Amino acid sequence: MFRRIATAAAALTLTVPLAALPAAAGPPDGKGPGERPDTSSRSVEWYLALGDSLAAGFQPGVGDDLDGGYVGHVLDGLQEGYAKTKLVNLACSGETSAEMIKGGDCSYDQGSQLDAAEQFLRAHKDKVSTVTITIGANDVAGCVSTYLGDPNVDLQGCIADGLLDVQTNLPVILDRLRAASPEADIAINTYYNPFVVIDGLAGVTTAPAALLNGAIVDAAAQPDVAVADVEAAFGYSDPALICAWTWMSDAQDIHANDAGYAAMGQTFLAALAE
Repeated sequence: MFRRIATAAAALTLTVPLAALPAAAGPPDGKGPGERPDTSSRSVEWYLALGDSLAAGFQPGVGDDLDGGYVGHVLDGLQEGYAKTKLVNLACSGETSAEMIKGGDCSYDQGSQLDAAEQFLRAHKDKVSTVTITIGANDVAGCVSTYLGDPNVDLQGCIADGLLDVQTNLPVILDRLRAASPEADIAINTYYNPFVVIDGLAGVTTAPAALLNGAIVDAAAQPDVAVADVEAAFGYSDPALICAWTWMSDAQDIHANDAGYAAMGQTFLAALAE
């Protein structure tokens, strides 16, 4: 669901940035944002962001903003508790759960986004306090784009295959992140469904979106990963909020706008504080 669409009937397309390591430093010393004192005993801590185009802060006409989007809001909140928090954002627009594990269109010296994340976490050990991840929607996004081009395709069968990939890959991803950083606060988000504002798509995408979010919640349970319930924050994909907080009504683009990213950031911070 979270690749760009040029029009409601156009295929979703990947944005393909080269993965970069922006400025870096770290979050607080307690369980949630704002709980750690800013002392000189620990000069740098890190916030590691991972995922797809939402984690990359993509907006139409602008492209990726690895320092912005919801990640920028999370960083601001973490810095309120620990001023020396810095960010590394490895997100890759268009990334699927399989590509996060095996490698995809973005270039990482380590091989894949997950490989790069594991290396970073192990290299910095207890200096990484926070990890956020947004992944899974692109596993089913191609099904929707294909359906938009040809309503005769087996949309539900395609979505079922994508959901199976999410159910298989997400536990692997989260388990590996937790193993690489046992003490870090890790949070993953559910997704809003941007297609509820398109005639004919609300009915065929609502149930699959719920199944996708259910798979995300289930995968988060075992490795003690917090869930930022973006679906709930967006009123369970309330069409009014989808229009207000994404580019669907203005540009027929599924990505969040500034208001939507701010809402996502606050949802992550709330989940991290629990």
